[in-house]
Amino acid sequence: GNHFLCWVVFGALVSAPYLDAWPAFFLRVFGGLGMIVSMLLDCLDGMQARRTGKSSKLGACLDHWLDAINVPLAIAGTVLSLGLDPWTVAAATGAAVLVYNGQVTVYNERDRFIHPPGVDGALAGTGGGVLMIVFAGLLLFFPMTTRWVAVGITGVVWCVNVVQFKIAWWYLREIRMKGPHLMTIGTIVAIIALTGFEAISPLAGALALVFLSFRLSGTLVLFTVIAKPAARWDLTLVIWLIAICLSEWSIGDYTFRGYQLENSVPYLGMLYVVTANLVDLGKHAPELTGDAHQTTA
Repeated sequence: GNHFLCWVVFGALVSAPYLDAWPAFFLRVFGGLGMIVSMLLDCLDGMQARRTGKSSKLGACLDHWLDAINVPLAIAGTVLSLGLDPWTVAAATGAAVLVYNGQVTVYNERDRFIHPPGVDGALAGTGGGVLMIVFAGLLLFFPMTTRWVAVGITGVVWCVNVVQFKIAWWYLREIRMKGPHLMTIGTIVAIIALTGFEAISPLAGALALVFLSFRLSGTLVLFTVIAKPAARWDLTLVIWLIAICLSEWSIGDYTFRGYQLENSVPYLGMLYVVTANLVDLGKHAPELTGDAHQTTA
């Protein structure tokens, strides 16, 4: 239910910039409230599992597996709703992917979640929802075309980005096997650059980062829960990046009824990610539905 809510909130937020002031305001407020409710739901499932003593490997996997999408999706929806420039959109979403991947990498190595001192994910997510509601009220009276509004909102988002990058750096220092994680960082940076240089649209770039998180972080979660060594690096992701670059070179700005054809490659990659993750989940379903498994989140 929480995962479905996250997609509804994302759809509302990304639709807002294309509507008149009042409809956009209501969608942004709905998005902010939805983010707060999502944080509550994310806390309640663990509380309910502990209260009833009904935790399981499948539950642990699905919880954090889907968070690999939910966490960056909320950030992506926020920055896309504000109509920010491609670099800001990609950096904000990419930073969220880095933070969550660092968290689950440490989880994979130590079989428990750890957090930087003073950092509370639920509080940060709730604060993001409140901030979205504040921005909604501001944009109702002062559009993003107003220079001080654009500069101010962009500045606030970059302050959040800096905090996220600092948290990602903290996790990097905690990670024991840094080699695979550096490959993950390189892939994320590549998609940020492709989006920033407008090889793909901000929407396609943000969603590409979200689904990259699902493939990399979600896979780490799955193998951590079933207590097996993490899968090897998925070379298809590298082919995906190369294909995006080649499509920019060969297709460029060609459009079909207003749709940029070069964005098809990122979306095809997302389809691959969903398929591959579902195959992995089905393959390891017997191990996930077996003995009870306690996890600390």
